[in-house]
This record gives sequence, C-alpha cells and structure tokens, in this order.
Amino acid sequence: MNNPIDTNQLDQLATRISEAGSILICTHISPDSDAIGSAFGVASAILENLHLFKCNGQIKDKSITLYFEEPLPKRNLFNIDPQLLDKVKIIHEIANHKFDLLIATDNATLPRLGSEHEAIIKSSNFTLQIDHHISNSLYCDLNIIYADRSSTSQLIYELFNSKIFVETLSSKSNNTANSISISSGTASLLFMGIFEDTGGFKFSNTTTETFEVASKLVQLGASPAKISSGL
Repeated sequence: MNNPIDTNQLDQLATRISEAGSILICTHISPDSDAIGSAFGVASAILENLHLFKCNGQIKDKSITLYFEEPLPKRNLFNIDPQLLDKVKIIHEIANHKFDLLIATDNATLPRLGSEHEAIIKSSNFTLQIDHHISNSLYCDLNIIYADRSSTSQLIYELFNSKIFVETLSSKSNNTANSISISSGTASLLFMGIFEDTGGFKFSNTTTETFEVASKLVQLGASPAKISSGL
C-alpha cells in the first residue's frame, strides 16, 4: 500500500496555486512521457478549475508558462490538446521572466532542469516540486516527493483528487465542490505518463494503486489504445 500523502503538503499545494497569478511549470531535460504528461497535466488541471483556485474569495487571473530547454519530442505532441497549447505559453529561455510560483515535475535534482537551472529557481517567489524519484535532492521550498508512486503523473492525479486538496480549495472559494474537474485531455496526459514509466504496466513499480488510478483515468476519457500506439 502506498504511503498516505501529508495533509499539510496538500493544503500548501492548494494554497500556493490559489494565490499565484503567474505560474512557471518545468521538468527535466530530454523529457519522457511522464515529464511531459505531468507538466502539461498540472497546467491543464489548473486551467480547468480556475473557479476553485480563488484568493480571498476572488478568482485570480492566472498565466501559465511551461519551460523546456529544447523543443518537445514530436512523438509526445499527439497527446496534447491543441486548445491547451493555445492557453499556455511555452518558452525555451528564462531570461528576465519573473513568476509568483514555480512547479517542477518529475525532476530529481536541480541541474536536471537544464543549463538555466539556477535562473529557473531564482525566477519565482516560491518554488515547489512534485516527484517520485527516491534520489530527489529536495531543492525547492516545498518538496512533494513520494517514491512509492509509479510515476509523477500518478502522484499528480492523487494530489489533485484528494479530499484534503479539494476541501482546502472549497474553503477558499466558498464553494461546496466535492471534486475537481478532470477532462479527457488531462486524463490522457496523466495516463500517458503512467503508461511509459511502468513500461505498459509491466515494471515492478506497477502497484494496485497504479491500476486504480489508471482505471479512473480511462473512465475520464483516456484511451489506452491511442496512447500506447502513439508512444
């Protein structure tokens, strides 16, 4: 059985996203499907639930930027909704960009963010990371690390779907929501990450919880046939 997620981390995650106006999302160099799926999955989940991410009872406009040191591998683009690409900004240089919040996904050590790793960290007022690597060096202000998860994509689904996370959002937005919305596009991104990091559910990191999350993502619209044939 997987370790339970720390309730304080869930509360901080919901609060930091709610309070941020500008968010930078990044992942490791030479990104695989879990890196891409988790990075775009977080962006998509936030944008789909802006009505819940309120600050002082008010919806705060959010701009989401994704940083990749190099252009994305073409083999992964098939699974990213074009509408999502229209809503986010993708950059390949940090330059003088400034952000309220950094969310790093699936990245174990600071240098793995790329040649601009120091600038990436310094660009944001608060930094947090979501990862499943046991070798993680805890380089952010908030480090949400669970090495017993098959993938960062699995962990992200669990975080955003957790009762504490939703309750924190509800208390801040005066909303009685019991869950967040997860579209078929978001589900497909997260399923893609799980599928590749488990070797198509063949590796030893595949657990009962992995299958449970994957099943829920399929129910939400992820197509195992389409995703597996595209990778």
